[in-house]
Amino acid sequence: MSPYPAYEGGHLDHSRIQTQIDVLNQVYSANSMPFRFELTSIDYTTNSFWFQNYGPESPGDVAMRKALRVGGIADLNVDSVGSILSLQGEAFFGLSTFPWDLRTNSSDPSLFKDGIVLDYTVLPGGRPDLNKGWVLVHEVFHFFGGYHLWSGGCDTTTGGDEVSDTNPQAEANHGYPMGRHSCSTQYTDMVWNFMDYTDQSCGDKSFTPGQVARATAFAKLYRGIGSSMTTLDVSRRRKSGRQKGL
Repeated sequence: MSPYPAYEGGHLDHSRIQTQIDVLNQVYSANSMPFRFELTSIDYTTNSFWFQNYGPESPGDVAMRKALRVGGIADLNVDSVGSILSLQGEAFFGLSTFPWDLRTNSSDPSLFKDGIVLDYTVLPGGRPDLNKGWVLVHEVFHFFGGYHLWSGGCDTTTGGDEVSDTNPQAEANHGYPMGRHSCSTQYTDMVWNFMDYTDQSCGDKSFTPGQVARATAFAKLYRGIGSSMTTLDVSRRRKSGRQKGL
């Protein structure tokens, strides 16, 4: 999505999009995730209102998703916009639905809501602080059913995020606060994990085996995705003008 056919206006060329798909495959493969992402289509849409005014529950949210979504429940749609703002004015770089937000019937009318909305500047080669393509890596984990590390706060039962091998965490981390203990000295915050908000400049990130198991199980349960391939349908590149958040 973009207001005019230039990168500054939100236009993403094929090579940049393919590089992002390559990053997804590299990261998920390196973490033993049984998924393969395949770019099946790219569609360009010119709509400055959608591009500049996107937000969950915003007036353009339903209209945009209904107009643009393609494929079934196992297909990942990624819409790029210029900014993402909540009704409260909070900014995000990406937003994803969870798989349980939908029924398993692929003809369900609520299927149009399924997918990810991404700030176009966070793809590889974009803004300097978020140019590795890791924002989409993070959002895709939500798409498969994963939570943030701090979901549930300091609950010690399953780390708060319903994964047994992640440590409890009180809140999101920013920067790279190595050795931080946001819940207690017994648990060190996993600032190297993809599901925190720490800076990309601090080194490689990864998922835990428990997170991999959760994503694998939930992808099969809710999306019918087995162990070979998931197709990523990047069929919305809006032309209008937006940016923000994570």
